[in-house]
Amino acid sequence: MRLVSKFRIWPGVAIAGIALFAGTAQPREGDIMPTAVLFLTAINSPRANGMGGCVANLADEQSVLYNPAGLGLFHLDRVFALSLPNKTRWLPELVDDVRFKTWAISAGVSYRLLFNRPNSRFNAALSAAYSYAKFDLGTINITEPAGPEVIGTVNPYDDFKAYSIAIGFEYYVKVGLGYTHKKIKSRLLIPGAGAEVGLAEAEGKARDMGFVVRLPIRDLLPYKIYLNNSTDRYLQYELTPSFAHVRANAGDDLAYIDAAQTDALPKISRNGPSLYFGLDLVEASLVSIRYSEETERDLVRRSYKTKSKGIELGLFGFFYYRSGDYERAFDDETVSTSGYGFRLRGILGLLRALNQIETPNPIVAYVLDHLDFSYDYAKWDKDGSAVDNTEYGKMSLSF
Repeated sequence: MRLVSKFRIWPGVAIAGIALFAGTAQPREGDIMPTAVLFLTAINSPRANGMGGCVANLADEQSVLYNPAGLGLFHLDRVFALSLPNKTRWLPELVDDVRFKTWAISAGVSYRLLFNRPNSRFNAALSAAYSYAKFDLGTINITEPAGPEVIGTVNPYDDFKAYSIAIGFEYYVKVGLGYTHKKIKSRLLIPGAGAEVGLAEAEGKARDMGFVVRLPIRDLLPYKIYLNNSTDRYLQYELTPSFAHVRANAGDDLAYIDAAQTDALPKISRNGPSLYFGLDLVEASLVSIRYSEETERDLVRRSYKTKSKGIELGLFGFFYYRSGDYERAFDDETVSTSGYGFRLRGILGLLRALNQIETPNPIVAYVLDHLDFSYDYAKWDKDGSAVDNTEYGKMSLSF
C-alpha cells in the first residue's frame, strides 16, 4: 500500500482516505505545492461526525481539538473535562491497521463558581487544555528487492501535541474566544529499494484561532409555565442561535529531506450557524433539537469547500440521536452520517428538578449539578466509498 511520488513514498490508500474523509481536494495541474499532514483537517469526534461533521459550534469535552473557542464556553460552568483516548479504525473497507487516535484534558475557573454566585447574570471563565492526536499508518514490511523476504519494518505516522487557552464571557450574550498552539511531527516513508527504504521526519508548528457567539433568547424574553401552583417547579423554553468561526493549521511549511522542497500545512477555515431549541423542567432538559450548518474552506490552494449539515435530537438530556450529511468537494457526492449518545448529566438534572435527590451539602450539590459521563457513537455511510462503515466511539468525563 505504498504510492511513489516525486516527494516521497506515502501509504497511498490511507492518505487518500484522509483527503476523501476530510473533503480535501486532490492536487491538480497548476497547483504550486501539495499539502502535508492532511490528518490535521480530519474530525474524530463522534458527536460531530454524527451531525455530518459540523464541529465549529460545539462546546463539549472534545471541541478544543477543532475550535478552541468552545473550550471557553464549556468552562463557564465546568472546572474539569477529560475526553478519553479512542482509536478509530480508519477506512475499514480498505485497510486493516490504520488508526486515528485523539484525546484531550482541560480545566478552567469561572466567576460564578469561584465566588459562589450561581444566579449572577454576569459570568467569565478562563481555561486551558492539552490535547493529542495521532494518525498511525500501521506497520509496513520492508522486503528484499528480488524476493518476498521481510528484512525489516517501519511505522510511519503523523501526530501533534496541542496547548490551548480560552476565555468565555456571558452577559445576555455568550462569547468564547480560543487559541491553540500545535507541535507537529511527521514520520513518512522515503524512496528506496530493500534496506534503503526508511523514514523521513519533519517537525513544525501550527496555530488555531476561533470564536463562538451565542444569543440565549430566554435571557432576553423569559417565560415560565408553573406547575400545580408551585413556584419551584415550572416549564421554560430555550432558544439559542449561534455562529462560530475558526481558522486552523496556520504555520510554516514542512520540510522532510530537502529544506528547499517544502509542503504547506493544510490551512482551513470552518464557519457556520447553529440553532438550539429545548423545553426544560426548571433547568433540566426534557426535549431538545439542535440544527447546524458548516462550510470548510481550503485556504492554501483555494481549491475546495465542503458543506455540512446535521441535526441532534435530545430526550431528557440523556439520550441523543444525530443525523447529517456532507457534500464532498471533489465529486459533489453526499455522504450520510448518523449516531447517538448518552449523557449522565441529563438524568441527574431531571432527578434534581423533581426533588428526588436531597443535597444539603454544597459540595455534593455541585457534583450532582455538574457531573457528567458520556458515550457517543457515529457511523459514516456511503456505498462504494472509501469512508463507508467508518465508525467512531468515545467516552468523556466532566464536572
